[in-house]
Amino acid sequence: MKSMPLVCAALSLAAALAAPAADIRTDWLYHAAVGVSPASQPVPGTGSSFLTLPARPSDPAVVFVITPTQFAGDASEHVSVRWWDGRMAHWIRGNWIRNLTPADLPPDAPYARPLPPDAVLDLWRVEVPSWILQSGENFYAIQLKADDASGSTERYLLASGGGDFSRTNALGQVWSASEEFDGQDWPVLIGDR
Repeated sequence: MKSMPLVCAALSLAAALAAPAADIRTDWLYHAAVGVSPASQPVPGTGSSFLTLPARPSDPAVVFVITPTQFAGDASEHVSVRWWDGRMAHWIRGNWIRNLTPADLPPDAPYARPLPPDAVLDLWRVEVPSWILQSGENFYAIQLKADDASGSTERYLLASGGGDFSRTNALGQVWSASEEFDGQDWPVLIGDR
């Protein structure tokens, strides 16, 4: 009978390993549809666009994202930006700002039309510090991450599709389950710093 605790421990470990990680809802994710500049679209309830570039060298770049509320169900949710400065990747975690409903969205916004009237969305903001921004071409992608006891799951919002793992949702937003998205992220030209 001394082996019974070992058997129970092995069964618990096997069950934990077999449990699927949290999933991420991708249906209402939005930063910018293919062919739409995130810098040209206003963010509801703010004086900003989905991408705001620095006006002065000391200013940050700001990235906004709309997600479904509880996009990862009961799992812990995080929104981050992977900013490539030409030499290395920087991961910057965002903050939840507030809830949105379709009534809060501009009626002519490309992401507003397909939403059901009872949809509840979340607005997230990621501030990329000025010291990360480099003169010349920079690139960014947005990561949505779900963490729970069974593991973590990531999805990446991208400027264009490509590869086996990318899809486009009903709002025109490209997303991927793979971190291999070179050439699919948003290019950003930063002036002299």
